[in-house]
Amino acid sequence: MKGSTELIGHGRYRSAEFHEIEADDMTALRAKVPEGWQLLNVRSV
Repeated sequence: MKGSTELIGHGRYRSAEFHEIEADDMTALRAKVPEGWQLLNVRSV
């Protein structure tokens, strides 16, 4: 969608398990990080 920003975050759990999550803004991205996980990297696409 023109003019929109999508964020992609990478999370880590137990040092060897990584998952990518996507959201429209930082608030939504943080809300999608599961309990006990740490948000490591965020990039705008």
